[in-house]
Amino acid sequence: DAFVNNAANLGVGMSVLNSTEADWDAVMNANARAAFFGVQESVKLMKEGGSVVFISSCHAAKSVPARALYTISKAALGGMVRSLAVELGCLGIRANAILAGAVRTDRWDSLTDEQVQERRDRYPAGKESSPEEIAAAVAFLCSDAAKTITGAEIPVDSGIGVCLLRYNKDWIANDPYNVKYWE
Repeated sequence: DAFVNNAANLGVGMSVLNSTEADWDAVMNANARAAFFGVQESVKLMKEGGSVVFISSCHAAKSVPARALYTISKAALGGMVRSLAVELGCLGIRANAILAGAVRTDRWDSLTDEQVQERRDRYPAGKESSPEEIAAAVAFLCSDAAKTITGAEIPVDSGIGVCLLRYNKDWIANDPYNVKYWE
């Protein structure tokens, strides 16, 4: 049996300085609360063990301006994975997360070929990940081939998690919602 949580509120433009309590609740509810309570219900059905996999983000380990709530919520999944691995291991249940990043989704449809290439040039792998590559990693973690992997956060991110973005100390004055990074 497996429980896979793939939900996200991206929290674009939500910085430490401008986020409201309602913003916090919306992002945390979508990205962390639903995962926690989903696991509680799903493990009741895993009578002979199983696997829990969260689709997290490379933002769980690295942050960019104006994405504080997203970063915090995805980092919470890492803590949850470690807690689940410790608490549910005795029941034969493994828990892991995929740290996805640079995934080609419909959000890319509005980009020009030049913009796509500019993004690819920032990735060590030179290309974005596909949803199928994320799904293959999930299938592996749910399989018997991964029966001793638990408590892990595995990057499937074209290598962007190992790179540091160029930091601009004037980002808040020039681009307070960090729109340029996401264009």
